[in-house]
Amino acid sequence: RSSAVAAQTGAPVSEIRSYIGHASAVYCCAFSPTGEKMVSASRDRMLKIWNVKNGNEIITLKGHTGFVLSCAFSPNGEHVVSASDDKMIKIWEAASGKKLTTLKGHTDKVYCCAFSPRGDMIASASCDKTVRVWETATGRKVVTLKGHASAVFSVCFSHDGRKLCSASDDKTLRIWSWHDETELNTLQGHTGTVWSCDFSPDDTRVLSASMDGTIRLWDSRTSAVVRVFRGHSAPVHHAIFSRDGTRIISASRDRTLKVWETETGRVLSTMVGHANTVYHCAVFNNLVLSCSSDDVLKVWNLRPGSSAPAAPGATAVAPALAPAPAHAAAPAAITATA
Repeated sequence: RSSAVAAQTGAPVSEIRSYIGHASAVYCCAFSPTGEKMVSASRDRMLKIWNVKNGNEIITLKGHTGFVLSCAFSPNGEHVVSASDDKMIKIWEAASGKKLTTLKGHTDKVYCCAFSPRGDMIASASCDKTVRVWETATGRKVVTLKGHASAVFSVCFSHDGRKLCSASDDKTLRIWSWHDETELNTLQGHTGTVWSCDFSPDDTRVLSASMDGTIRLWDSRTSAVVRVFRGHSAPVHHAIFSRDGTRIISASRDRTLKVWETETGRVLSTMVGHANTVYHCAVFNNLVLSCSSDDVLKVWNLRPGSSAPAAPGATAVAPALAPAPAHAAAPAAITATA
């Protein structure tokens, strides 16, 4: 049975660093598996890789001819994948910034890209209403998933790698067995565009963020709504689980981020500092990363009494906000193509 939760404000959390370098809105951000670096994707058609601790820009990735809408590190940290409204997906060498492969096939803007847990596959979501899965090493398209009635804005793999979840402008989420191109469940209940989706650590639940201003928690097996979170005063663009699933971090057009307690819907922290829409968030240990249409990335520290980012690998962190462990298996070598 679902429950609607009206949130309180929660304790404020101060930012500990801003990262300035993009010339326009920053749409997506992600930590590397070790937490030492982060990558950002921007309306300025570039990606940037940053040093988290000192705030320095390490390298700029250039090659897209449109806004860069999504980015992610591979599980081994050696590669970055990006998606753009130029209809292309690109794989880059993280250390050098060299473009390795361009994945072509979508017929409209590509809003989201994600590595599989092993890093051997990449999923993409597009305004052409499809979700596609590609082989990382070769760039070969493996499957095309059709079923959404409108643009698909988000896609993610389950932690066991067997399923995908997608979120769409048609106000639904869909769960797929991607290997055999089968739609398993349709999650219906949002009254506006669904911007993001995320599997819980045990894959039994799915989290979604929507234009309707709510975050919803779903049972991935039955499609039932478990809980509705209300507290943001504007559309919610992104929501993710913490490592152990006990917390939720969300980013909103109301210019704030919030940390929620999953089982009660209580707001634990509110992050105020961005001057415009917050599009995306990521988490590593006690650090939360955010990016905004104010052209800035920010890192926030959720550990009380600490004024600087914890060194990557530090153990004195809040365990609920630690990242999922990196998978040991690395994808096959990627062959560079035009």
